[in-house]
Amino acid sequence: MKKVFLTLIIFSLYHSTQSQTQSEFFSGYIKTPEEVLDSLPVLEFIPKGFYQAPKKWDLSANLPIPGNQGKQGSCVSWTLGYALKSYQERIEEQNQNLVFSPSYIYNQVLHRTEPCSKGIKFEKAFTFLEQNGCAEYRDFPYDENDCRKQPNQTIKDRAERFRILSSQLIFKYKNGGPNIDVNMVKNEVSFGSPIIIGMLLDKEFWNDTYGDRSSSSPYIWDNLNYDCPNCYHAMLVVGYDDDLKAVKVINSYGKTFGNGGYAWISYNVFENTVYEAYTTLDDDNNLFGIVANKEARSSIPDETVGILDEDRKYDNWIKSGYFRYIGNDIKLSLIYLSRKNQEAIFKIYHIENNTEKILGSIKLKPEQSYALYYGDKKYNLKLDRIGRAGFIFNIFNPSAAFYSFTLE
Repeated sequence: MKKVFLTLIIFSLYHSTQSQTQSEFFSGYIKTPEEVLDSLPVLEFIPKGFYQAPKKWDLSANLPIPGNQGKQGSCVSWTLGYALKSYQERIEEQNQNLVFSPSYIYNQVLHRTEPCSKGIKFEKAFTFLEQNGCAEYRDFPYDENDCRKQPNQTIKDRAERFRILSSQLIFKYKNGGPNIDVNMVKNEVSFGSPIIIGMLLDKEFWNDTYGDRSSSSPYIWDNLNYDCPNCYHAMLVVGYDDDLKAVKVINSYGKTFGNGGYAWISYNVFENTVYEAYTTLDDDNNLFGIVANKEARSSIPDETVGILDEDRKYDNWIKSGYFRYIGNDIKLSLIYLSRKNQEAIFKIYHIENNTEKILGSIKLKPEQSYALYYGDKKYNLKLDRIGRAGFIFNIFNPSAAFYSFTLE
């Protein structure tokens, strides 16, 4: 009888420990409904023949020490605020001390009647970041025991400087099956763009029992048990390694999780567990509000840029702040151009019944191309080069982006 009683105690203690361990980790990612995902245009990178992504890449040097969301359902806000915005602004501001607040997003997006364990959707968080930006952590610290505190107007005013221009769906789970291209992930990450993901986990990942967590060798999650159908979680992809055949993510379970707060996910598991993934276009802190509000004139480009060709139209170039109509249903706007950084930011609109609908914001460097799918059409935009444009005798010719745009 004593042996049976002791066995029951051990069994009870074991399951109590397991339950406690799993309860230490919260999520908060609410999947975007399939019908909403189906309505979003998908921005797909077209790898150029000359470009081969490096075998490995890691953006984590520009990320803060992984934090812990604790018992709040705030993983989406940790992914977008703490991880993504800290990365973007550290690069833009050249300041490695910048850290951004997950609470600033979570506390304002979460409805006041919902518990602090409740999650939020990417859609609402992206819209919030576009309209309001994100506060620095020092201005609005994270408190897992308080999701009701609201920022004052001074904090809100300072946060507006740190917005994103837009978010763009790059792939999604389609028709119950994977629709993910790891090569796209590698291209985006190697170009310096972390990828926001919402994915399915399993109980072992949640219980923090995969691998030897004290080991210095990379922990690679390479086996999904499909034993937790509602275990959805948001994280940020910040690297990859072809030797490991895995992507690197920063998590929000503290620096004792995985390898210092990071985890590696095998390409195979990644392709079969990610439900939706996005890239974002960061707002230039000094350029917010610039719109392309002038229609470009089709004048002859400067011959010195080597663009003149009998087979090319003169309107295949555009200056910053201008837009062009392409055909009857596309408006192409150039909202930012830098010869120094060799990059341009376009916005593409679809025009239907005199109504403009933005399809996406695209940041390109010369010789980069993007394909945008909308309905049954595929739009290809390529940035050929950045040079001078205008009449050949004008020594003050402004910078312009020379592009190719095709429709399939």
